[in-house]
Amino acid sequence: MPDNTAPYNLILQVAEIWVAPVGTAQPDVDDPTPDSPWALLGNAGRLDYDTDGVHVIMEQSIQGFMSSGSTMDRKVARVSESIRATVKLADMSLESLSHALNENGITTVAAGSGTPGTKAINLYQGPDVATFACCIRGFSPYSGDADSFMQVEMPNAYNADGWDIAQQKGVAWAYTLNLRGLIDPNNPTSAARAGRIIAYSATPL
Repeated sequence: MPDNTAPYNLILQVAEIWVAPVGTAQPDVDDPTPDSPWALLGNAGRLDYDTDGVHVIMEQSIQGFMSSGSTMDRKVARVSESIRATVKLADMSLESLSHALNENGITTVAAGSGTPGTKAINLYQGPDVATFACCIRGFSPYSGDADSFMQVEMPNAYNADGWDIAQQKGVAWAYTLNLRGLIDPNNPTSAARAGRIIAYSATPL
């Protein structure tokens, strides 16, 4: 990415989403290109995202206790919470479309004499839902260094949406991914069970 410009805490560029198998260590906040098995969502990252960009959404449900002697709640408790990220992806390669189809594998057939090479992906998804680690990365709000990032880390996520590809004149084919977080199976009771937000804040010594 190009350098971030002051004031750093105002971030105008679109984030990018990286995915990897559950259990993969999250990228360092000063690593411009995470190593495999991390893979960028979309062959060209943000250049393959619709202009609506990336949305990271925290949701919660609060339950209150109101006594018969009051018209206001006396106490509240959080009864549910969730995190999700959405993006509309215009990359129609099967490698990217697989994220909307339960991470189904791609069958590749090489070209032969008089027959074309092909790639195919099955539409049937079955009862088991594929999960993966997710990292949504943008500039750090503390630095102008091009290799300093803030990232939302989801250690365990899945795509909750089906897909609807509008094939309209003059409009790029695209589909929405709704990446919802699950509890980290490696840290099911820790404070980090849902992931974290982490930002680069100082140059290494």
